[in-house]
Amino acid sequence: MRARLHRLVIAMLASSALLNAQSFEVATVKPTPAGQQGIEQPSIVQFLPDGFRRTNSTLRTLVRTAYDVQEYQVVGGPAWADRTRFDIEARHVGTVSRSDVLRMLQHLLEERFALRVNRATPTRAPPRVGTRSSGYDHNRERQPSRSKLSANPPTYRAACGASVWRMT
Repeated sequence: MRARLHRLVIAMLASSALLNAQSFEVATVKPTPAGQQGIEQPSIVQFLPDGFRRTNSTLRTLVRTAYDVQEYQVVGGPAWADRTRFDIEARHVGTVSRSDVLRMLQHLLEERFALRVNRATPTRAPPRVGTRSSGYDHNRERQPSRSKLSANPPTYRAACGASVWRMT
């Protein structure tokens, strides 16, 4: 009985150390080969029992995967973040949940790309759009003209209350 308790404590400590490390045991990040690049080629993401694989993905797509966010929630970053494509192959030890794999991927991106990601909450709500049933637009005076919107886009795009992940 005591030996079984001892093994359980050791297993818990090992599991805790793995989660605290938040890194894969081994990982490779390589540019996607030229013949397999482009939007016409498939981008595959796989959460494997012993690892993670993502192919033909831009840095912006990798950030979206790692932080489990939508495209409009990631802003900023270098120009090549939307052009250069990468393949990632990473392995971990033991049974690890999807959220832990995503944390490990975040750490990997920070390490390999010297990536810094800042979470920000929009400071203003998007303008209300629409008309009341009478057909009169009660918000017309508060809404900027279309030419002002297209000439001066906001620095972030997010739905009201959504977070924005800024790559720097």
